[in-house]
Amino acid sequence: MKKFDYSTLLVVILTLYFTLSNFSRLIPRIEFYYQLLVVILIVLQFRIMNERINNKILIYILGIFSFQLLYILYGVIINNGDIIVALYNSKYLLIFILMPTFLYIIKEKKLKLLINYLSLSMLFKICIIVMISMDLSFGKQISENYMIHISHLLVHPYMGVYRVFDSYIILFPLAFYAIFGLKIYYQIIYQIIISLYIMFSFAVGMYFVYIIIGLFFISRKYFYLIFFMLLIYIIYDYTFISEFIYRLYESKVTTSIGVKSNQIFWLKDNISWFGKGVGYTFDINGRVDTMLENLHIYWIATYGIIGSSIFYLFILAMPIYIYNKFKDIFEIKIIFMSFFSALLASLVNPYALSGIIFMFLALLVAYLFYNLNLYKRATK
Repeated sequence: MKKFDYSTLLVVILTLYFTLSNFSRLIPRIEFYYQLLVVILIVLQFRIMNERINNKILIYILGIFSFQLLYILYGVIINNGDIIVALYNSKYLLIFILMPTFLYIIKEKKLKLLINYLSLSMLFKICIIVMISMDLSFGKQISENYMIHISHLLVHPYMGVYRVFDSYIILFPLAFYAIFGLKIYYQIIYQIIISLYIMFSFAVGMYFVYIIIGLFFISRKYFYLIFFMLLIYIIYDYTFISEFIYRLYESKVTTSIGVKSNQIFWLKDNISWFGKGVGYTFDINGRVDTMLENLHIYWIATYGIIGSSIFYLFILAMPIYIYNKFKDIFEIKIIFMSFFSALLASLVNPYALSGIIFMFLALLVAYLFYNLNLYKRATK
């Protein structure tokens, strides 16, 4: 009797989880279903684990949760933090519960299939958002009522067009996997669509992330292609571009940049060895909140010099090491680019504080564990 292919089933469920999560702000009614899929994944995980998890993997998972629990207790007990806020700001780390699932998928040689499915899902979402943006800005605005009153995306008139901001924009590098290997004219078409997706977000930080990712992590041909298209457009409509940059800069300086600069100055005066702990309420120039726009400032303020040094070994040094070790594997390159894009973009907004984002870090770590023979027979 043929053995049931659990690895493909897990890939399909993970893809559904990613897709429903990705579309949940566009279609709010589906939010419950993608959370339900996590429960299904955990149940299936027990099914594939006939033997106990390898001790080193277990230590890694427990280490993550112990570190976070320590800072939750420190923030709540020592610095009067809010336990509900602390738990909410920590839920993105729960994705590491699925580490055995990621290891099993890699062991069964299904990583390529998973990244292909996730990439196609992301590309499909990008195409839909661009179609909606074009309709709102230049079409008959058929989708206006739904997008403004029902969807949870940030949609409003801006500078003569409509701004359509999707927080999953940080995962745009994932779409490159779907167009890799296509004929050059298809690649150009999809690159234009991705460029429009980022342009209609009117998120200045994402413009820089897009160029940096294109320059350093994709390939020179993609960067030159993007640069060439932008150059032609700038030459074609210099007046519009000049006004666009000025008005965008003017609006950002009076709002976003001012808030973020205040956070930097606050950190300079309040940085400590052990930080404030998770759940702490920040009061910066009268702006009271439990989260900061610059996620890296939030992490440094939360964990302090000692804790954030450990934390960045985990979220930055380790992924860079894995990327350098396996950079010839295109799937690893795409996974790393997607996660690194989120870290870069989090300099201006807390994009990376999401289980979906940290799923890509978990995949990198799982790939390293498997190739260092740490996986052994946990999912035989």
